[in-house]
Amino acid sequence: MSVSVATHRRIDALVYSLTIVMILGFIGMMANIPFLIFLALPAIIAVLLYLSVSDIPDTTRRRTIMGALHTFNVISVALWLIALLTLDNTDQWLAGLPASTAVLFLFGWPFYSVVGGVMYAYIASISGILKLQEEHSEGEPNVVVS
Repeated sequence: MSVSVATHRRIDALVYSLTIVMILGFIGMMANIPFLIFLALPAIIAVLLYLSVSDIPDTTRRRTIMGALHTFNVISVALWLIALLTLDNTDQWLAGLPASTAVLFLFGWPFYSVVGGVMYAYIASISGILKLQEEHSEGEPNVVVS
């Protein structure tokens, strides 16, 4: 399967974006800037998700997949923003945890665990990746004899 020039450019842009986000997160960790740390994590997740579907041709399926990814990433950023905004507020407690920790533990963890798995299955079924895997698993296995 050949990949178009536009797909190569899209992949290059995503790799450059990932590099920039990683550098910003590293700077945030070294300089103790919570904003850069907290927003680097959902940005890394978003870039990796977009990178995973970058070779799908621009069709209705791609638009459906991108809509699911955008929704997931907006909710992800919202969770981390809420955690960031409640980071310095020591008066707010939720379920015996500081509010920022509670947001990530009580809402973020189930969101990533449950919705992430469901989204993966949904995207795999729409993108046709399951059919490709079945096609490759049929027939003779690739065995290298030396």
